[in-house]
Amino acid sequence: MYFFNKNNTPQKPSKHKPQVFWGLLVLACSVFAVPVAEAAKPVASIAKVAAVNEGTVVNLDGSGSSDKDGDKLTYKWVQTNIKSGTPTVTLAKATTATATFTAPAIAKTNKVTKPVTLTFQLTVSDGTSSVNKSVSVSVKPVNALPVANAGTDKAATYAAAESGVALDASKTKDDGQIIKYQWSLLTKTSSLPKGAKFKLSNATAAAATFTLTGTDQATSLALEFQLLVTDNDNKQAKDTVVVTLMKILPPVANAGADQTVISEAAVSLSGAQSTGAITTYAWKQTVGPTVALSSTNAAATGFTAPTVTAATALTFELTTTNGGGSSTDSVVVTVNPKPLPLPVANAGIDQTVVSGTTVNLSGAASTGTIASYAWKQTVGPTVALSSANTVATSFAAPTVAATTALTFELTTTNATGTSKDTVVVTVNAPAPVLAANLSLPVGVLDINDPTVAAINSISGGTGPYTVAYNWGDGQTTAAVQLGAGVVKHSSEHYYAKNGSYTIKVTLTDANKFSKEFSGAVAVSDVEECK
Repeated sequence: MYFFNKNNTPQKPSKHKPQVFWGLLVLACSVFAVPVAEAAKPVASIAKVAAVNEGTVVNLDGSGSSDKDGDKLTYKWVQTNIKSGTPTVTLAKATTATATFTAPAIAKTNKVTKPVTLTFQLTVSDGTSSVNKSVSVSVKPVNALPVANAGTDKAATYAAAESGVALDASKTKDDGQIIKYQWSLLTKTSSLPKGAKFKLSNATAAAATFTLTGTDQATSLALEFQLLVTDNDNKQAKDTVVVTLMKILPPVANAGADQTVISEAAVSLSGAQSTGAITTYAWKQTVGPTVALSSTNAAATGFTAPTVTAATALTFELTTTNGGGSSTDSVVVTVNPKPLPLPVANAGIDQTVVSGTTVNLSGAASTGTIASYAWKQTVGPTVALSSANTVATSFAAPTVAATTALTFELTTTNATGTSKDTVVVTVNAPAPVLAANLSLPVGVLDINDPTVAAINSISGGTGPYTVAYNWGDGQTTAAVQLGAGVVKHSSEHYYAKNGSYTIKVTLTDANKFSKEFSGAVAVSDVEECK
């Protein structure tokens, strides 16, 4: 008889009884224990994804995943292997068996655009264990053809073509980058005008220029250019543009309106009103005294008007030129003599005279060029001037009873105009003959007695009269006005020292005419003499 050990393998019985018991116990446990099988792991499965274009909606299908035990599975999708420059996407339904995303746009450079590989990992779980599986998706770039744009057809002048006409490809478009431009002339050079020289510059740039020189510019000329562009994926496109060089019409010269100036004036001439494309200007004088033009080959010029004694015409001719021909126009500048400055009349200084006096008036102090003089009386009793149209004149002062003002006006004239001045002559009545008797003491007067001076029998002039005394020793008696009809007056004075003195008495009438009367007196200390 065999026993089974704990490993359920036969074993011979032991000679030792305690071992029998334990063997039986182990056997019993082995017979009645049921072994438990280990749970199976789920299996992740992802359907293969073909390469897609950028912008395409992509399905990630993990629905083929399974679990032998029939457990319910859960899913989780994530993007992995994200390196620098790898575009990231947003996964929709990332916790279902089938997730989706939109293939991202691939950044364009100046090099050929290459596909991008995106890696996604699916994690499948049965609640007890989980497994991962990855899938790669290749996203191919979609390259649209570039759209070449050589610009719109345009017109240009031959003058512009001589300096350079621009060709512009800046409106060319591409989903990537344009890495090459190539401009070329489609018009056959053999069709260009004889002697024309054509040059295309910067032909491999977006902005090119061309020049055309040496042509007569008499007819219009159409030039067709082709633009060929290449993008970073070696895709090409073409476009053309036509530049028409317009024939040039001769300019129309305009030398400006005729002018009238005076001698020595600064004169400006301008051809700014000329029309058309103008290459050169040329001024020259054709009539009149020669003047020096400030410029002969500019649009504007000038000169200083010559000094003339009579109106003089100067004619100037302007010639404008371009590739289409030339045109001339003339302008006349009439130069008049420089006007004289106005004269400045000066009738002389005012005068005061008495009736019967010969009065001389003179305009000799007047200044400027004077062609004529004219005197006339404007105020006062009329007098007869010796001459009314000479530089000097005279008249006899009229007899007046009282002071009278006479005013005379002098007018000086030249070609420019006139100037006036006035002079006032004040005529006084003849001085009256004042008469009176001066009565003074005779002999040597006592210094202690008053000396009395008396003026009597006043006549002539017009009363009332005024009498003033000067005693000859530095002392005076203030003027005393006499009453109406009074014709005498006296005054007394005490001398402080012995000596001889001259007494002066001044008589003045109401019209301020005066006359002085004088006499001598001698004073002494009479008592001492005794």
